[in-house]
Amino acid sequence: MELLERKENKQSKEVDTDGEDVDIVIERDFKRPVSYCTGCSIYRLLASPMCLLVCGLVFMSYVPYVVQREHSGFFGILDVFIFHLIILFLLMSYIQCIIIDPGTVPPEWHDIIEKQSQENGKDLFQRCRKSNQFKPPRSHYDSVTQRLVLNMDHFCPWVINTVGFYNRKFFILFLFYVVLACGWYVGGMLIRVLFYSESIMETNGEINALKIMSFILDSVLLLTILCFLYFHVHLVVTNQTTIDEGTTPQYDVGWRKNVEQVFGENPYFWLIPIYHKGPSGDGVFWPTNELETKDTSKLIKT
Repeated sequence: MELLERKENKQSKEVDTDGEDVDIVIERDFKRPVSYCTGCSIYRLLASPMCLLVCGLVFMSYVPYVVQREHSGFFGILDVFIFHLIILFLLMSYIQCIIIDPGTVPPEWHDIIEKQSQENGKDLFQRCRKSNQFKPPRSHYDSVTQRLVLNMDHFCPWVINTVGFYNRKFFILFLFYVVLACGWYVGGMLIRVLFYSESIMETNGEINALKIMSFILDSVLLLTILCFLYFHVHLVVTNQTTIDEGTTPQYDVGWRKNVEQVFGENPYFWLIPIYHKGPSGDGVFWPTNELETKDTSKLIKT
């Protein structure tokens, strides 16, 4: 039997559909180049105005913090420079999360499993009841885009896209930079009002409503998104998703490798919203922490 082998050259076991353990040696990577063509649906089109809402919220903070204030001295210029950098990374993360395909079942993997299933007279992997495709471990059917998504976390209307294997990094970074931007705005406004006597009044004596509204809105967003960010970072560190939370402890292979499966192997790029080499792995095979199991792939022949 000729084997499809993976680079790690590790042996493992997988329980097939009849409950029998199957030894595996895989040394092939099904990772695909990043794709900027995501599944379209009526719901995604209807949710597209959310982009304008997000941009509007950014604009509400940008105008009072940058446009309506004077920036002088080293720290004043440094303050506005850092704020611009945070906003830039926020928007980069947001756009990347929208346009990057979260990942679907690789056709070549599906064809191999289809061939082997026919030869063995039984399905080697569970089939998705809605798409009729073989399901790699941790993949789920997204009813919005009507596709089987690799390592699906959830469909997010704010980013108008499904969060999955290839774009999950950018969703986490989007939350991170929203928290950072809101925190920078709230902290900066408090410091200037309390310690530098910056006025919240207009020159005509009226209260600057935009400053007040932005401060309240950013304070609420800061507390809300911070809790949301903590939840998702916890899932990343423990190698879980919102769908399989608490049900797949076998995929927790240590915080470093868990993080690499979302942010990539180079830590210098973890907080930078660019794809680089993408997440570690291919979204099809998942290492486990079980002593007798080192991979979640199948023994298959070509």
